[in-house]
Amino acid sequence: MAPPIVGVALGLAALAILTLAAVLGVAMAARLFTVVDPAWRDILMTRSPYLFVSAWPLADWSRLAVQAVTVAIAASLVTGRARSLFIAVGTVALGGVLVSLLFGDVLGSLLVVQVQPWRATWLLAVFAAAGLGLCAIGLWHRGALGRTALAILVLAWIEIDVPLPALVSAALALVVTFAPLRPETDMRRLSLVAWGVVAVCAVLYLAMHLYAFALLVANLPGEGGALELAGYLNLLAIPVCVLAVLWANARPDGRIFAAVAGASLVLTAAAILAWDDRTAWSAATDRFGPDPALADIVAARDGEVLWIGGGFATWSQAGRPNWVSRLQGASNVFSRPLALVWDERSRRLADLGLVDQRLRTPFNGEERMSNEEPSLRNLSDASLEQLCTAADAPAWVIVPSRAVEDGQVSAGRWTSSHWTSPGRNPSFAWDGKSVTWTETQDYVVLRCRS
Repeated sequence: MAPPIVGVALGLAALAILTLAAVLGVAMAARLFTVVDPAWRDILMTRSPYLFVSAWPLADWSRLAVQAVTVAIAASLVTGRARSLFIAVGTVALGGVLVSLLFGDVLGSLLVVQVQPWRATWLLAVFAAAGLGLCAIGLWHRGALGRTALAILVLAWIEIDVPLPALVSAALALVVTFAPLRPETDMRRLSLVAWGVVAVCAVLYLAMHLYAFALLVANLPGEGGALELAGYLNLLAIPVCVLAVLWANARPDGRIFAAVAGASLVLTAAAILAWDDRTAWSAATDRFGPDPALADIVAARDGEVLWIGGGFATWSQAGRPNWVSRLQGASNVFSRPLALVWDERSRRLADLGLVDQRLRTPFNGEERMSNEEPSLRNLSDASLEQLCTAADAPAWVIVPSRAVEDGQVSAGRWTSSHWTSPGRNPSFAWDGKSVTWTETQDYVVLRCRS
């Protein structure tokens, strides 16, 4: 394995080459000294705030801290190449965050904003998960002190999305792990207390997630989707973790090994049998072949389709480009002209009262109360007239039938067709007390441009 100095030298050489290319104006390298202008930055900050490290919520930083501490502790428990790998991952990840903060957020370098060096934290997340397993085994065998540190670290992972407890627990785990305590220091009582707190928090965590799962599944319309919800709530990880703990701490008893192996086989068989739990809507969208009935309708005129709420189905089922969608994030990042078009169109729909602000702010915390992309609403002849007479108007507008029925749309004013999608499009909304599911399968396809 090459010494660290070689890696540092190669990194500095790459930086020098990039800087020289930027000075000479070579292709993409020139973006290093191109500053993101205020108008474009405002669009990116609104649509994709995660691009700017300084805009991250505290929960993101607490997650990063827990992962970094886990990798640091894991690195102390291994030797050789494994330790070097953990150290390298932690260095690259934190370095990526610092580069994004300094050159992207502060200096506004277009190249840095587009490259997004902070995404190196994905590596940190993977190695932190693996490192937690190493910590569970290594710290547990270090006696009461190690078990206390492990309990606090596990607590940090349980509360990883709750900033204050996560940050405090991560810091304490780091201190206890590396604290120069005397060997005779009795930590057994503290260890018991720490594990008692972990047990209570784990039960509360599981109870809340099971409650959320029950609320979502209770009125889940149609068939399929329950397994996806279980994965979304991290419930599928629980039996795997239980088996891993039992296996790691089992005595050399053939019966225990047989029981764990049998449970693993059962879980594997269940995963195979329930592998495809997609709804009919998701399956139809994933096929990426235009629905014949919808394709026949829109074949009468070329052009873009406005289908707010259709998500990826605009491309897959209609087979047309989307006039505007909150899924269009990459185009905003890599093309200023497309970003300006997207922003103007989304603002236009909002000004006409046809959508709410969720279209422009998909990552706003308040929008996480629903998995639904906001559909067109408050339809009227007047709003459609202003939309469809614009020079860049979409060729077609697809809306749920109920939106037309509830709106003020004249039956004879617009050329329209009814379309029934291959599957029902489910969406839920949480009002703080209950979950409401909505299914959409009947649509009206309006010919926007005459």
